[in-house]
Amino acid sequence: MLLQQLISGFATGGLYALAALGLVLIYKTSDVVNFAQGEMAMFSTFIAYTTMTSYGMSYWEAFILALLFASVLGFIVERFFIRPIQNAPVLSLLIVTLGLMMIVNGIAGWAFGFETHSFPAIVGGN
Repeated sequence: MLLQQLISGFATGGLYALAALGLVLIYKTSDVVNFAQGEMAMFSTFIAYTTMTSYGMSYWEAFILALLFASVLGFIVERFFIRPIQNAPVLSLLIVTLGLMMIVNGIAGWAFGFETHSFPAIVGGN
């Protein structure tokens, strides 16, 4: 029981560390705290999920497609939403990224539904 709790704690802590690292990396490179990055990652994951379950792509094909989609989405967000207000007050940048978070979340719910989905097993399983 204790070992299971320790492993679960390390896994959860690792996910929090990755999220924090992503926020810091984006902030240090662009001076913008992007609160929409979680939703952007979720949307890219849904692209991989959909291509695997609906179109029968392998894990690696879906992975590459999701990376390409995430790159294009990141480019669009930076070019059309962040760059035009780069020199605006910090509060304006925060409002834009919070708005993007809500928009991407709503589009994902509309496109993929609001119910929980289980990602297909990568290596043999159910």
